[in-house]
Amino acid sequence: MSIESTARPEQQTVSLPYAGRVLGIGKSTAYELAARGEFPVRVLQLGRKKLVSRSELEAFLAGEPRSV
Repeated sequence: MSIESTARPEQQTVSLPYAGRVLGIGKSTAYELAARGEFPVRVLQLGRKKLVSRSELEAFLAGEPRSV
């Protein structure tokens, strides 16, 4: 699943469940990993919504080192 094919170009973040699907994990697992601070990329919390930076997700998928 390509991030480019489903996310709008101007969209800078994707939902946590969507990021999980891109990584091949389910929604519940994505939320569990995020709650434990173990999701492979930084999770942004906006109110009750959890988002992932599209550029960080793409960098992780490309095998680039995680920036802190």
